[in-house]
Amino acid sequence: GTVYDACFSPDGLLIITADWQGVYIWDALTGLEIRKLEDCHGARQLEFTPDGKQIMAVFGDVGFWSVETGRLLFRLKPEGAKSNLTFARLSPDASHVLCLDSFGKVLMFDAETGGKFVNLDHHTRKVTHGSFSPDGSLVLLGSEDRTASVWKVSDGSLIQVLTGHKGEINQTAFSPDGNWMATVSDDYTTRLW
Repeated sequence: GTVYDACFSPDGLLIITADWQGVYIWDALTGLEIRKLEDCHGARQLEFTPDGKQIMAVFGDVGFWSVETGRLLFRLKPEGAKSNLTFARLSPDASHVLCLDSFGKVLMFDAETGGKFVNLDHHTRKVTHGSFSPDGSLVLLGSEDRTASVWKVSDGSLIQVLTGHKGEINQTAFSPDGNWMATVSDDYTTRLW
């Protein structure tokens, strides 16, 4: 069947994959299945926590599972989400979760409590992607409105709006050193900022 997402663990020894039947942890060296996560169906996006001890999966809500046991540790149905969550990204220190709901509303939450931290609301159309800077101090959002925006994580303030694309922005990224940002658009371009 279709595999929706795959991700290496921070140490490169494990791979997680999601398909319609569940989420699986694999040994990256042997290719053997280690375990299936309990009660995790329909996940479309996966991510290891920076310490590699937990897996975050997006399946309408956001859940965190133990890598060691495969058991659900906790589930966040963040306050303020108006519909199913379709995208989530952990901050580099795993203290915040950046989420998009199916309407493209952007919310950032405390990763431990699920309490809303800030609402990043600027774009005139659906937000399609978001990224944290390597130091976790900034968030870069891309939107169907052809713009990207840069936000300060500590207080949710808008720092800059990036314009120039002629099509929807589909992906965003920071360079590993945090000095560059990239946006990818339906206009067949990638812009560096």
